[in-house]
Amino acid sequence: MQDIENTSGITGCLSATIPFKYLGLPVGNNMNRSNNWEDIIQKVQKKLGTWKVKLLSIGGRLTLTKSVIGSHGTYFMSMFKMPETFNRRIEASRAQFFWGRDGTNKKKISWVQWKKVLNSKEKGGLGIGSLKALNLALIQKWRWRFHTDTKGIWKKIITSIYGPNGGFGNQGSTSKGNGLWSSIVKVIDQMHGQHIVEYKNMRNQLGMVSTLDYGWIYGWVT
Repeated sequence: MQDIENTSGITGCLSATIPFKYLGLPVGNNMNRSNNWEDIIQKVQKKLGTWKVKLLSIGGRLTLTKSVIGSHGTYFMSMFKMPETFNRRIEASRAQFFWGRDGTNKKKISWVQWKKVLNSKEKGGLGIGSLKALNLALIQKWRWRFHTDTKGIWKKIITSIYGPNGGFGNQGSTSKGNGLWSSIVKVIDQMHGQHIVEYKNMRNQLGMVSTLDYGWIYGWVT
């Protein structure tokens, strides 16, 4: 402990115990556990509590479901894969709001399966989009960033630890433990292993890929 205090004094950094938050992200928590995503659920439910569901048309609820509720947790989802339990809870909250359930009318009928509502309009849905697909797309984008960012300090650190390929393509695992980058690599390798996104389809030139079509990925994960 004394060594930590001495080092923090030299570097000018504060010492803390794990778990803690840095730039809004949890450090030291096991993000595979749904209880560590509880803050996101509470934020969504708190936001839902400020809206008068009965006073909104279905078009208004659709807009809010897509633009507001879906944006909560995007920061987390760009770094960590959502646990299935959390995904079911957050989608249930979105579905209840969209169908106009506010706690007093829980028996209100859902006329269409939520999975179908999430589909693109071309496939008969309303284009809300699956949060699970968005989560995978945001994580997948790290591979694109790795290949296109040639001068970033973060990439130099990654390559010094994991090698010039960043650890990608090692059958879903790296030899450097269970850190954040290792978990990102595992998720991406698993997606490639399931042929959700092929490695050969990833472009290495800046400007060739601007983002990932998570609606396309959605077809593989629902």
